[in-house]
Amino acid sequence: MKVTLRQRNQGGKTSLYLDYYHKGKRKTEYLNLYLEPNPKTKEKRT
Repeated sequence: MKVTLRQRNQGGKTSLYLDYYHKGKRKTEYLNLYLEPNPKTKEKRT
């Protein structure tokens, strides 16, 4: 099994998702995690 972390730019934020291959078939799983280029609050910086 091969797993790859991928990034996709969406409206100024970067979305993270996994691509993995299992038995020759590719599957994608969205993680619902976003990276912001300039976080403004303490919670978003951590």
